[in-house]
Amino acid sequence: MRLETPRLLLRPWQDRDRAGFAAINADPEVRRYYYPRILGRAFWRQGHATEIGRACLDAAWARFGLPGVIGYTSAINTPSRRAMERLGLACVAGGDFEDVTVPPGDPLRPHVLYRIARPG
Repeated sequence: MRLETPRLLLRPWQDRDRAGFAAINADPEVRRYYYPRILGRAFWRQGHATEIGRACLDAAWARFGLPGVIGYTSAINTPSRRAMERLGLACVAGGDFEDVTVPPGDPLRPHVLYRIARPG
């Protein structure tokens, strides 16, 4: 699947991505929250997460006809939480959970669940 916005392209992995991805992951600030959709520090605070999130929601409604979308992140990942809230996702009361792939006691283990219903 490909999603494009005026500034961004979301596409499947290509081998030529390896060096850039390794460089991004070498930055401890980027890895602070470990998130599968990682942006290099040079791209922070420019609205990229919200922009591609909007494109994903548009595809969820128009392309796939989904009734709703969920999102989740570590409870301490404030930037990710803010991006989801800007997109209209709401934190689900009682939806908190522990990410069992993260070691017990790690501050990234507690997660929060967000949800949005299809408009209309």
